[in-house]
Amino acid sequence: MIYVTQGHERSISIEVFLKSCLHLSNKSLEKITFICNKASIASNLKDLNIKSRISEQTLSIYSKTINCHFVEDSKFQSTACLEYALSIIKTSDILLTLPTSKDQLVLNNVTQKGHTEYLRSRFDNKFISMNFISDSEKIILITDHIPLKEVSVSITKNLILKKVSHFISRFPNQSEYYISGINPHAGENGLLGTEEDLIKESIKELKTKFPKKSFLGPIPGDTIYQYSERGILVFMAHDQALSYFKSKNLFRAINLSLGLPFIRISPDHGTAFDLYGKNKANYFGCLYCLNWSLKYF
Repeated sequence: MIYVTQGHERSISIEVFLKSCLHLSNKSLEKITFICNKASIASNLKDLNIKSRISEQTLSIYSKTINCHFVEDSKFQSTACLEYALSIIKTSDILLTLPTSKDQLVLNNVTQKGHTEYLRSRFDNKFISMNFISDSEKIILITDHIPLKEVSVSITKNLILKKVSHFISRFPNQSEYYISGINPHAGENGLLGTEEDLIKESIKELKTKFPKKSFLGPIPGDTIYQYSERGILVFMAHDQALSYFKSKNLFRAINLSLGLPFIRISPDHGTAFDLYGKNKANYFGCLYCLNWSLKYF
């Protein structure tokens, strides 16, 4: 089953999901369950002027019927929907989380920075990785939502090994990995920094652990994208990877969490609160995620 969690009730999340469902076959919709709050769905449908019918376990819009599980009203609807999904999800399932704001993700009375951080805390696993996939690129991030000044001190051999290993485990047919440096020109043999020494040691260990795979690096971050059509790109920092990736791929990409017992994905965009209820939101990112899930599932 593909479980889709609601996201922020006053964002574009519900709108983009419902519009995406209109482009899926009824057979495909049978594989999807939408976990949401009934009152928020009704409010969104009214604002969007979409004719619908809500029953105990389904939502019908036009000729499409969507399986639903309705959670009770809560101050933190995103958390409530996510927690229900986590209580029933199996290893063969896929979790698709729709965008929400940070203040909506609260675990043990602590506000989380995002879905990835929530899941790291929830599963007590700091090695859960943030990855991005489009039609032309597959990207692994070694660090993600941390200040730039903390990047170099946060990177360890174990962190690199764990996150690359997660990807190899989930996508065993991928054979070539291109690994970035941290400094400009990948340190230029120590003239611009020595942090690349640790990356070189990590690459040696990866080659030993996975002798049938190819690992090349460290490669300067400003030139590594030339290898994107050959294999997987491994970046040390968030913006080092995503400035180019997002400008190129726009909505045709997914955010993928690995290291969990199941696959978790989300659209590669945010909440767009300013578009709520205006019936103007671009749903292509959500549809891309759903189609990717259906192919994988």
